[in-house]
Amino acid sequence: MIHPEKVRISDADKISGLPDEVLVHILSLVDMKEVMHTSVLSKRWRYLWRSVPSLNFNSHLWRLPNKGEWDIRKEGFMEFVEKTLSLHDGFNVDKFSLYYYNPSDACARIHEWIALAVSRHVQHLCLGHITLLPTWLLGQVTTLELRSVRIPNQMPYENKELVFNLELVENLILQDCDYLAYNTFIISAPKLKYMRVVNKVCSKIKVCAPSLMLLQFIGEMYEDYSLDNLSSLVTAELRLDCHGSDFLKGRPVKKKKLRCLNNFLEGICNVQSLTLSTYYFQNWPELFEEWEPIIFHKVKCLKLTDWQVDGDIGAIDKLLMCFPNIETLRFERTVMLSQKGTGSCEKSGDQGSLLSVSCMFPHLKNIEIQNLRRCDNVFNFLEFLVENTLNLESITLKASDRMPEYSGKEVVNFCKRRIMRVVI
Repeated sequence: MIHPEKVRISDADKISGLPDEVLVHILSLVDMKEVMHTSVLSKRWRYLWRSVPSLNFNSHLWRLPNKGEWDIRKEGFMEFVEKTLSLHDGFNVDKFSLYYYNPSDACARIHEWIALAVSRHVQHLCLGHITLLPTWLLGQVTTLELRSVRIPNQMPYENKELVFNLELVENLILQDCDYLAYNTFIISAPKLKYMRVVNKVCSKIKVCAPSLMLLQFIGEMYEDYSLDNLSSLVTAELRLDCHGSDFLKGRPVKKKKLRCLNNFLEGICNVQSLTLSTYYFQNWPELFEEWEPIIFHKVKCLKLTDWQVDGDIGAIDKLLMCFPNIETLRFERTVMLSQKGTGSCEKSGDQGSLLSVSCMFPHLKNIEIQNLRRCDNVFNFLEFLVENTLNLESITLKASDRMPEYSGKEVVNFCKRRIMRVVI
């Protein structure tokens, strides 16, 4: 008979038997408040926390009982951070992560914590829900994450530009940050390789990053883009959240947005892989009349998101003319304007006649449609693609969870007509 007590002791011994390097790595994955709890396990664990290379502090774990999400023990949290930093033995800190909710009265102390982390050669700096002054230092940081960070302008009548000189940063993530106090946000990063921006605010942004290889813009469109010297860029992604915005309200707004879209696309025209939201193109009928298309000769892989399968498929056809050398075409996150899902696309009707007869894809080999919706336009569009390709090898169709029956007779009939390999 096996006693539960012996099993628990045996398991604990197995954990304690691991090398210090492994235990320290495990502790580096959790918040420091939880790490401190392990110091009471045994003498071996008592000071192990001092060697943890990643210091993670989240005030969310300091919420007052039976209170709201933002009600935390501020003094207790701040004293804990300061005491931990003062007693930590590590001369080199790999990662410093600080999420401090409702920190309006602690800006000076937060900057002291960041400065202390930077002085210990921190490589990965992750800050969330705090207020940062533009004078803060980065030291040897190579990965910078700012999430819901507010950067105020201390001289609003003199300084209209917020400049990030990121000399050593290689990875940059900006999510829902507030820098509306500035007219223009400038990022200069000679060693930057990866950049991801998720925003809900609109301002001008300039990026100069000659080593950048992967660029992602997600959210609302900025007021203007200036993408300079992105000569190393290989992959780019533009996912625009246009729903509920003023994008389609009035010709002046459209003109401004068109210029912004054009500036962005010009800045990334040499990429090899591109992810692009189709919302603007399908919901702005006159776009192709006013826009001088940019030809992406180097793009081999094209991913289109937010394709409205019961919307204007002629716009997709015109958009694809900008990518004459694509080898892989993938549709992600397809949507339907109509919620009936009858397969007839009653709102849009049969739009097969809107497709161009002069659009050819001589290099296209693979087509993939994810979240497949039941709509006649899908097969009209597939027929169009097949008829205008020379070297097509496969079509992959992944049905929507709401439409499992879509792998039925429509797909089978299409396969029989085309006599090709279709993966469902």
